[in-house]
Amino acid sequence: MAKCVALEKQKSRLQSEVEVLIIDLEKANGTARELQKRVEQLERINGDLKAKLDELAALYEASQRDNRTKQQQIQQLTHELDKTREARDFLARENKKISDELHDTKNALTEINRRYHELELECRRLENEREELTAAYREAEAVSQSQVVSEE
Repeated sequence: MAKCVALEKQKSRLQSEVEVLIIDLEKANGTARELQKRVEQLERINGDLKAKLDELAALYEASQRDNRTKQQQIQQLTHELDKTREARDFLARENKKISDELHDTKNALTEINRRYHELELECRRLENEREELTAAYREAEAVSQSQVVSEE
């Protein structure tokens, strides 16, 4: 009987331990379900973040390609700008040369016009002198003919 009572006590103690273990198991199962839900939620968030990361990576690569393209265009434009500046400098030097030549030509033209005017004045003076000499020659010839006529 004592053994039976001891076994009943042990059975009762084990049943209360089993009940405690069942309660703990139910709590653990509840916690596991909550953790499973949290894991699923985190996996969804992780999936969303991964999708965003992939999208950002694609945008980053596209922007890098665009940046390289823009850098090449900048280099080409810089090269063209340098060529244009060199051409402008060359044209400025040529323009200065032409301007100097034009100035010299204008001075020469002014000098030629002055000389032309002087020559015109000299030509008029010579024409007047020739007319005077022609008139004097005709007078001398008329005088000479009148002397020849009077001598006859």
